[in-house]
Order: sequence, then C-alpha cells, then structure tokens
Amino acid sequence: MHDSDGDPEALAVLTPDHARSLLNRLMVAPNAVLSVCGDIDVDSMASWFEAILLDFPKWHFEPSSVKLDKPLNTGILEKRLPREQGLVLLGFPDCGMVSDDFSALSVLAEILSDMSGPLFSRIREKEGLAYYVGASRLVGFRDGMFYLYAGTQPEKVDRVRGLLLEELQRILQSGPTEDCMDRAKKHIRSSLVLGRQSPASRANQAALDVLAGRGANYWRTADERIAALTPQHVQNVACRLLIESSMLGLVVRP
Repeated sequence: MHDSDGDPEALAVLTPDHARSLLNRLMVAPNAVLSVCGDIDVDSMASWFEAILLDFPKWHFEPSSVKLDKPLNTGILEKRLPREQGLVLLGFPDCGMVSDDFSALSVLAEILSDMSGPLFSRIREKEGLAYYVGASRLVGFRDGMFYLYAGTQPEKVDRVRGLLLEELQRILQSGPTEDCMDRAKKHIRSSLVLGRQSPASRANQAALDVLAGRGANYWRTADERIAALTPQHVQNVACRLLIESSMLGLVVRP
C-alpha cells in the first residue's frame, strides 16, 4: 500500500528542478483562469488584470489524459496497525466532477452518511456493531473514489464488512427510499447555499467550472440538478459504478 503523499523512496529523489518543471507545465496561459467575485469596478481593474495575464507564458498546455476505469488491484487488503479499533473501508471508482453522474453520487454519499440512513440505522443502531459508519468521496475532474467506511471492534470487522456490502446491494437492487432521497437532497441544497456565502467560494467554483469547460455560471444550476434527481437516477448510477468486481477494500486490525 502507498501513502497518499508518496513513497519515501520517491520523495527522497525529488529536487527543486522537479517542482519547477511541474510549475512551468501547469502555470501557462491556456491552463489559467482568473476569477473575481464581489463588489468591484471591472473597468478600473481591467488594466491590472491584463498585466497579470500578459505575464503568463503562452506555451502549449496538454492536460492529463489518464483515465482510471478501475483500481489496479481489487479485492480486500488487510493491514495491521498499533490501534485498538478495527477499520473497514470499501472503495469504488468515482465518476469525477465533470460527469453527469456527479450529483447522483453526491446524493448517494449523503444517504449512506445520514444518521437516519440505511448504514447507520442497520449497522450502528440495530446491530450495535460500529462506532461510526458512513460514505464519502475523493473527487477529481474525471475520476476519484467513492467509499464506505466503518470503525468497529477488531473481532467484528468481517461482520461489518459483510453488512456494508449487504446494504449497498440493497440500494443496487431497490434504490433508495423516497424519504432518504428527500432528506439527502434538502441537506445538500442547504449546504450549497451556505457554501456560496463568501465571494471566495463563488470565485473558486466559477474558476473550476471554466477549467472544466462548463462556463462560469454552471454552479448556479447545482440546486436544480439536485432537485431533479429521483431514486431511479441514483440507483442506475450506483449499478454502473459501485460494483464488487471494481472494489478495493481495506481492513485494518490491531
């Protein structure tokens, strides 16, 4: 297994030239977006913006074309660590932020993290097997990871892993309930409103959307895209992406 920050052997040979080369490849005009949000006078700032942008190198930029369709390895990995709790993590390929399926997976992650949702209700409340349980995502532009997780007693990790897969299979077969969908959509939509309160967050989202080729105002449609989702939408996306043959799991024991 590899740490997300890299392997010690690889880090040991990195030099300032490596960092400089990466910076020079990324910070070029074709890969740059200047995003400003707030009560500003565009005309008075135009000359300042122009001076900044003119300083950017005009070199050709080639975006990465690497596409992660599935993990290099699948199945279940086990690791021993000096801790008292056991941990179960089940990871699946994510569609990424530029996919039309992004919103559906966001709703599903919210459903599976809800304290009234199927994972919490079954594994923690009914069975009493987990200290915590839920779902989350690591999202890139075109891929990432959707994962289920739970913390439990070491002797119960196998049972918890089975229940995580069982509840996921229930979603794949029947879809989420209307109640779960409504709670998840309301929570996400309210979070979107709170997240847009600062000019910095709006400017950041607009810049990301432009870099993704979706236009500076794409973020304004997020609320209606979430509202339009149905249980069938979420079920269909889950059936395509969250399949056991593409799963990489991790079990940590003391």
